[in-house]
Amino acid sequence: MTDTEKKIAEIRKALEKATPGPWVYDDICDDIYADKTDVIVCNAVGPEDGPLIANAPEWLRFLLSELERLEREYAEERAAHNAHVTELCELEQERDKLK
Repeated sequence: MTDTEKKIAEIRKALEKATPGPWVYDDICDDIYADKTDVIVCNAVGPEDGPLIANAPEWLRFLLSELERLEREYAEERAAHNAHVTELCELEQERDKLK
């Protein structure tokens, strides 16, 4: 497992363990709480950090999902490329036989 794969696994594990969301930032109390359970996730965070922290789980899940999509797309493109290279090599061999 590469360092990147380890880090991604670490992020996924942390997200699984986190208080279920969505998380909401309350700018009056400077608290972040879980919307469905009213559990305070974090308090006294301030208006600069509150929205970022409250949205972090959702944004991380989105980025991980996008990463998976791009990895699938890359694998498909790589497979198509390899198929074209194989076809080109076969055509070159046929051409060389005709010489």
